[in-house]
Amino acid sequence: MSISKRIAEIRSKQSLAVLLYTLPHYPSVETWQQTITSAKKYSSVVFESGVSSLSPSPDVGSEVRRGLQHEFDAARSPQDVAKAFADCAPAAVLLHRAGEIDPEKRAELLDELSGVAAVLPSSGDRQCFEQVLNAGFELITEVSPQMSSNEIALAAELATGFVYLQSAPTTGSKTFDMRTVAALANEVRRHTDTPICCGFGIRTPEDVSRFVKEAGCDGVIIGSELLRLMRLEQDGQLADGQSVESFISTVVEAARLP
Repeated sequence: MSISKRIAEIRSKQSLAVLLYTLPHYPSVETWQQTITSAKKYSSVVFESGVSSLSPSPDVGSEVRRGLQHEFDAARSPQDVAKAFADCAPAAVLLHRAGEIDPEKRAELLDELSGVAAVLPSSGDRQCFEQVLNAGFELITEVSPQMSSNEIALAAELATGFVYLQSAPTTGSKTFDMRTVAALANEVRRHTDTPICCGFGIRTPEDVSRFVKEAGCDGVIIGSELLRLMRLEQDGQLADGQSVESFISTVVEAARLP
């Protein structure tokens, strides 16, 4: 099943899709596997991961940057990610900083991602987008409040997997302006029927509930907070009664539509 159809199917069952951003070796393979096993119990969960072909950008939040640096230092390849998520289909991959490498190298990276459903090339370069589409992947595009109307329209029209709507300035942000998010989602919706998934700054079940009520989106993306909890659980630093599994459960419950 394609990732766009999967998100639409979840939406039809009266829930936003919950996209969980994890990294297959962070903070450890064992902790990641435990998290995936817990998350697979929920029919509204979709899996997402990242690959950094260059040292991670300072523009991403500290927890995501920590995880990506861990993967980069260990020379994890897109193929490593694709293999890890082989039984989590349909899964999405964000090719961080892919626009900064040459087209031939990008083609090699895409070839290693065989089996992944959708790719976000993290670039405004149309050639990069076309490479993703020509390789047979669904295309994820990003939109943000800083983009012009023409840029938003182009990103919306190009997307075939989902539109990744940035609800805050960076990953791991602690605030977002819901009026801005809702207005941006409405603008994107004028140009495409492809699902819209909001990410950046979504940290709690209460945040998810707000997106259910106010954002007009089809899914929510949670990365920094999940990665942080996974690291703390592995280190035995979560408070009594807290766990990654309980966090996922409450987020999934909060994503249900009224």
